[in-house]
Amino acid sequence: MSYQPDLFAVIQSEQWRRKCFSPWATPGRFAVTAFIRVFIFFLCLPLTGVVVAQERDDTRRLLEQSIESRAFERERELLRDEREQPAASRPTLTLDGRTYTVERTAAALGQALYLSLQHRQWGAARRFLDEYLTLPDHDPLLVHYARGMLARAAGLLAQAEAEFRALLALRPAFLPARLELARVLFEDGQEREAELAFVDILASINAADPKTAGVRKTIAAYRNALRQRSDWHGSFSFGPTWSDNVNRTSASQTCLWLLANGLCLVERKLPDAISAGGLAFDASAQRRIPLRGRHGLYLRSSLYGAQYRHHGDYNETTFTAQGGYSYRGGRHQLQLAPSFEYYQWGREALYGAWGAHADWSYIPWRNALLKLEGEYKDMSYRRRAYANNFDGATRQLYATYYHEVGAGWTLFGGVDWVDSDARLEANGYRQTGLRLGAAVTYSGFSATLFGAYRVRDYDAYNPLLAARREDDEQNYTLILKAPRWQAAGFVPVLTLRHNKVKSNVDWLYSYDRNDISLKLERTF
Repeated sequence: MSYQPDLFAVIQSEQWRRKCFSPWATPGRFAVTAFIRVFIFFLCLPLTGVVVAQERDDTRRLLEQSIESRAFERERELLRDEREQPAASRPTLTLDGRTYTVERTAAALGQALYLSLQHRQWGAARRFLDEYLTLPDHDPLLVHYARGMLARAAGLLAQAEAEFRALLALRPAFLPARLELARVLFEDGQEREAELAFVDILASINAADPKTAGVRKTIAAYRNALRQRSDWHGSFSFGPTWSDNVNRTSASQTCLWLLANGLCLVERKLPDAISAGGLAFDASAQRRIPLRGRHGLYLRSSLYGAQYRHHGDYNETTFTAQGGYSYRGGRHQLQLAPSFEYYQWGREALYGAWGAHADWSYIPWRNALLKLEGEYKDMSYRRRAYANNFDGATRQLYATYYHEVGAGWTLFGGVDWVDSDARLEANGYRQTGLRLGAAVTYSGFSATLFGAYRVRDYDAYNPLLAARREDDEQNYTLILKAPRWQAAGFVPVLTLRHNKVKSNVDWLYSYDRNDISLKLERTF
């Protein structure tokens, strides 16, 4: 592929020249030729367009992870009184600390089975049910109820729904089965149906009867959780930030023409690292609108970046938006939507990218989550010179596993793969990465530590670089939050980041950068 960029159109803006040019001529040296200056400037764009893109994708996923985690915790808190107690390991019936011997009769076993179900003693309930089924005079209504309760406890929601519906077909007014069916519909993501079931139960009981207080309390908790599910969830934060290398420069200095007397006639020098402070900000929001059954619609958007004082040429702003189809079941969740991403670098828009997003989440067991994400972007750079060289499709795949290990700790890790095309083949690349992290909450404080290592191999030899580019990238992020110290609904958040890029084109693309920000965050 020939290399024919409109380089002089690229550098006609003073803003772009300041980003990559340094004082070239020094006493005793000639200035670097115009060709070298232009060529170095033009190569600065891939640095920001690729490495920064990975940092921003990590930021977006951390924001989304935070929103989803908060929504889950809020729902769990609303249903705290409905949580299941640990299963009893004893085969006898134990109530209020007393153990009872159960006779082998239909009446005695039936009562013991029902009471063990009500007290969530699942081990004992299974044993009583097995023995109860051997009796010829067992009650089919109790059998359906017990099987439904045990299936729900095991996460087999379709089976639980079938058992409760079979019971209600025999006795439609049986309140415990109606309540359990509504709970199953809630857990299975059938939110409209669950709401109708809870409303129907509430209308059928006497609100003035003290005996129905427990049922009314349960219904209120679940209806609040349903409203919470369909509400907007999000956060916004802002605060001071500081970076020791806003221009992401290697600050390299190389003599290209050394005379015999040791005098450097032509020197290639990249700008020194610029330290700058400014304002960091982020905002994110998402909502799911339930339709029929497990189906729904979802909306998700985020805005984040940094504005640097006296160094506006290095400002960054990213906006993303998704809106489309959502499926939510008991263990599975699927989302498919068109997407849009906008990125502004400095004071001008760098690119916009329409595309598509898909993600699938699966809960293999109660304390674990597996999430797969895929994204397609059609990169469209605003300036013609950049478009002629960098426009193209980008495909991304991410797999992440989360595991709660107890005591407030969650471990997560995953792999990612990126395939990015470009009109100029030497600017296309393939990337593989590994991500590891941990989050902990303790006594009104929380911390998240996240690290990523990625390897990028470019598609073709670049004659200007005299190399086929290869980069190794490391990103580390530590986020400390102090909900205990919140004031007026705002929580202080301290974020530390370290980025390190090592390239085989070391003089141009290798750099280290450290960032720190202290923001105030408000969630909703």
